[in-house]
Amino acid sequence: MASTVGTDRLPNISAIKSPCRMLVLGVGDGGGKSVIRMTETWRSGPDVAFINTDVKAISECPVGHCHIIGRKTAGGFGTGGDTTAGRLAAEENHEELRELVSQYDFIFLVGGLGGGTATGAMPVIVQTARNAGVLVLCFDTMPFKEEGDRKRLAAEEGLRALQQMADTVISLPNDRVGELADASLPIESAFRATDEIVA
Repeated sequence: MASTVGTDRLPNISAIKSPCRMLVLGVGDGGGKSVIRMTETWRSGPDVAFINTDVKAISECPVGHCHIIGRKTAGGFGTGGDTTAGRLAAEENHEELRELVSQYDFIFLVGGLGGGTATGAMPVIVQTARNAGVLVLCFDTMPFKEEGDRKRLAAEEGLRALQQMADTVISLPNDRVGELADASLPIESAFRATDEIVA
Protein backbone atom coordinates (compact mmCIF):
# COMPACT_ATOMS: atom_id res chain seq x y z
CA MET A 1 0.00 0.00 0.00
CA ALA A 2 1.24 3.46 -0.83
CA SER A 3 2.13 5.76 2.02
CA THR A 4 3.07 9.36 2.60
CA VAL A 5 6.35 9.91 4.41
CA GLY A 6 7.41 13.08 6.22
CA THR A 7 10.25 15.15 4.84
CA ASP A 8 12.46 14.29 7.81
CA ARG A 9 12.78 10.78 6.38
CA LEU A 10 13.79 11.65 2.82
CA PRO A 11 16.38 9.19 1.50
CA ASN A 12 19.92 10.24 0.58
CA ILE A 13 19.64 9.12 -3.02
CA SER A 14 23.22 9.88 -4.03
CA ALA A 15 24.55 7.75 -1.17
CA ILE A 16 22.69 4.58 -2.18
CA LYS A 17 25.19 1.91 -3.14
CA SER A 18 23.69 -1.40 -4.16
CA PRO A 19 23.57 -3.72 -7.15
CA CYS A 20 20.02 -2.60 -7.95
CA ARG A 21 19.51 -0.59 -11.12
CA MET A 22 18.16 2.82 -10.12
CA LEU A 23 16.74 5.76 -12.09
CA VAL A 24 15.99 9.29 -10.90
CA LEU A 25 13.25 10.51 -13.23
CA GLY A 26 12.03 14.13 -13.38
CA VAL A 27 8.64 14.77 -15.00
CA GLY A 28 7.46 18.15 -16.26
CA ASP A 29 9.07 21.53 -15.69
CA GLY A 30 9.10 21.35 -11.89
CA GLY A 31 10.40 17.79 -11.78
CA GLY A 32 13.10 18.59 -14.31
CA LYS A 33 14.31 21.62 -12.36
CA SER A 34 14.36 19.65 -9.11
CA VAL A 35 16.38 16.83 -10.63
CA ILE A 36 18.85 19.30 -12.15
CA ARG A 37 19.37 20.96 -8.76
CA MET A 38 19.73 17.59 -7.03
CA THR A 39 22.36 16.26 -9.39
CA GLU A 40 24.51 19.42 -9.31
CA THR A 41 25.93 18.20 -5.99
CA TRP A 42 26.59 14.61 -7.07
CA ARG A 43 30.03 13.35 -7.97
CA SER A 44 28.49 10.05 -8.94
CA GLY A 45 25.06 8.58 -8.61
CA PRO A 46 22.26 6.67 -10.30
CA ASP A 47 21.04 7.19 -13.84
CA VAL A 48 19.03 10.36 -14.41
CA ALA A 49 16.30 11.06 -16.97
CA PHE A 50 13.89 13.89 -17.74
CA ILE A 51 10.45 13.62 -19.37
CA ASN A 52 8.43 16.55 -20.69
CA THR A 53 6.02 17.54 -23.46
CA ASP A 54 7.87 20.84 -23.98
CA VAL A 55 10.63 20.53 -26.60
CA LYS A 56 12.26 23.78 -25.46
CA ALA A 57 12.50 22.57 -21.85
CA ILE A 58 13.97 19.28 -23.04
CA SER A 59 16.57 21.05 -25.18
CA GLU A 60 17.73 23.11 -22.20
CA CYS A 61 18.06 20.18 -19.79
CA PRO A 62 21.77 19.59 -19.05
CA VAL A 63 21.53 16.21 -17.32
CA GLY A 64 20.76 12.61 -18.07
CA HIS A 65 18.59 11.26 -20.83
CA CYS A 66 15.80 13.56 -22.05
CA HIS A 67 12.57 12.19 -23.49
CA ILE A 68 9.80 14.08 -25.25
CA ILE A 69 6.30 12.68 -24.81
CA GLY A 70 3.01 13.57 -26.42
CA ARG A 71 4.13 15.15 -29.70
CA LYS A 72 0.67 14.52 -31.16
CA THR A 73 -1.12 15.53 -27.97
CA ALA A 74 0.84 18.69 -27.09
CA GLY A 75 2.59 19.51 -30.36
CA GLY A 76 5.97 19.94 -28.70
CA PHE A 77 4.69 22.51 -26.22
CA GLY A 78 3.59 22.35 -22.60
CA THR A 79 0.14 21.11 -21.65
CA GLY A 80 -1.08 24.47 -20.36
CA GLY A 81 -2.08 23.03 -17.01
CA ASP A 82 -4.34 20.41 -18.62
CA THR A 83 -3.88 17.20 -16.65
CA THR A 84 -5.84 15.20 -19.24
CA ALA A 85 -3.32 16.30 -21.87
CA GLY A 86 -0.51 15.20 -19.55
CA ARG A 87 -2.08 11.77 -19.17
CA LEU A 88 -2.71 11.42 -22.89
CA ALA A 89 0.87 12.47 -23.64
CA ALA A 90 2.20 9.68 -21.43
CA GLU A 91 -0.23 7.17 -22.92
CA GLU A 92 0.83 8.25 -26.42
CA ASN A 93 4.39 7.18 -25.61
CA HIS A 94 3.47 4.28 -23.36
CA GLU A 95 5.71 1.78 -25.16
CA GLU A 96 8.76 4.05 -24.95
CA LEU A 97 8.08 4.68 -21.26
CA ARG A 98 7.72 0.95 -20.65
CA GLU A 99 11.06 0.31 -22.33
CA LEU A 100 12.68 3.03 -20.20
CA VAL A 101 11.38 2.00 -16.79
CA SER A 102 11.73 -1.75 -17.33
CA GLN A 103 15.52 -1.35 -17.42
CA TYR A 104 15.52 -0.55 -13.69
CA ASP A 105 14.69 -2.14 -10.35
CA PHE A 106 13.92 1.12 -8.53
CA ILE A 107 12.68 4.50 -9.77
CA PHE A 108 12.71 7.76 -7.83
CA LEU A 109 10.03 9.80 -9.60
CA VAL A 110 10.04 13.59 -9.12
CA GLY A 111 7.42 16.12 -10.19
CA GLY A 112 5.47 19.20 -9.21
CA LEU A 113 1.75 18.51 -8.93
CA GLY A 114 -0.91 20.99 -9.98
CA GLY A 115 0.28 21.56 -13.54
CA GLY A 116 -0.62 19.48 -16.56
CA THR A 117 2.35 17.33 -17.53
CA ALA A 118 3.51 15.93 -14.21
CA THR A 119 0.05 15.64 -12.66
CA GLY A 120 -1.30 13.78 -15.66
CA ALA A 121 1.75 11.75 -16.65
CA MET A 122 3.17 10.63 -13.29
CA PRO A 123 0.35 8.16 -12.46
CA VAL A 124 0.72 6.63 -15.93
CA ILE A 125 4.48 6.26 -15.41
CA VAL A 126 3.97 4.73 -11.97
CA GLN A 127 1.46 2.21 -13.27
CA THR A 128 3.73 1.33 -16.18
CA ALA A 129 6.66 0.79 -13.83
CA ARG A 130 4.65 -1.26 -11.36
CA ASN A 131 3.37 -3.48 -14.19
CA ALA A 132 7.03 -4.10 -15.06
CA GLY A 133 7.78 -5.10 -11.47
CA VAL A 134 9.71 -1.92 -10.67
CA LEU A 135 9.71 -0.37 -7.18
CA VAL A 136 8.57 3.29 -7.35
CA LEU A 137 9.14 6.07 -4.83
CA CYS A 138 7.50 9.40 -5.71
CA PHE A 139 8.57 12.82 -4.49
CA ASP A 140 6.14 15.59 -5.37
CA THR A 141 5.62 19.22 -4.48
CA MET A 142 2.17 20.75 -4.00
CA PRO A 143 1.29 24.25 -5.29
CA PHE A 144 1.39 27.44 -3.25
CA LYS A 145 -1.95 28.50 -1.78
CA GLU A 146 -1.92 31.67 -3.85
CA GLU A 147 -1.83 29.61 -7.04
CA GLY A 148 -5.54 29.05 -6.61
CA ASP A 149 -8.10 26.32 -6.15
CA ARG A 150 -7.83 24.88 -9.68
CA LYS A 151 -4.18 23.93 -9.25
CA ARG A 152 -4.78 22.79 -5.67
CA LEU A 153 -7.62 20.48 -6.66
CA ALA A 154 -5.66 19.09 -9.61
CA ALA A 155 -2.67 18.47 -7.34
CA GLU A 156 -4.80 16.74 -4.71
CA GLU A 157 -6.34 14.47 -7.35
CA GLY A 158 -2.89 13.68 -8.74
CA LEU A 159 -1.56 12.94 -5.26
CA ARG A 160 -4.41 10.53 -4.55
CA ALA A 161 -3.65 8.69 -7.79
CA LEU A 162 0.03 8.38 -6.87
CA GLN A 163 -0.78 7.18 -3.35
CA GLN A 164 -2.96 4.42 -4.77
CA MET A 165 -0.24 3.09 -7.08
CA ALA A 166 3.28 4.00 -5.92
CA ASP A 167 5.15 2.06 -3.24
CA THR A 168 5.87 5.27 -1.33
CA VAL A 169 4.88 8.91 -1.84
CA ILE A 170 6.69 11.86 -0.26
CA SER A 171 4.69 15.06 -0.68
CA LEU A 172 5.98 18.54 0.17
CA PRO A 173 3.71 21.62 0.08
CA ASN A 174 5.52 24.53 -1.55
CA ASP A 175 4.28 26.69 1.31
CA ARG A 176 6.60 24.73 3.60
CA VAL A 177 9.66 25.40 1.45
CA GLY A 178 10.27 28.64 3.30
CA GLU A 179 10.38 26.71 6.57
CA LEU A 180 13.28 24.62 5.24
CA ALA A 181 15.47 27.58 4.42
CA ASP A 182 16.41 30.94 5.86
CA ALA A 183 13.55 33.42 5.47
CA SER A 184 15.92 35.90 3.81
CA LEU A 185 16.69 33.55 0.92
CA PRO A 186 15.07 34.09 -2.48
CA ILE A 187 12.60 31.40 -3.49
CA GLU A 188 15.03 29.73 -5.92
CA SER A 189 17.52 29.27 -3.08
CA ALA A 190 14.78 27.89 -0.86
CA PHE A 191 13.86 25.30 -3.50
CA ARG A 192 17.54 24.44 -3.88
CA ALA A 193 17.76 23.84 -0.13
CA THR A 194 14.77 21.51 -0.36
CA ASP A 195 16.31 19.55 -3.24
CA GLU A 196 19.57 19.23 -1.31
CA ILE A 197 17.64 17.49 1.48
CA VAL A 198 16.44 14.92 -1.05
CA ALA A 199 19.85 14.58 -2.73
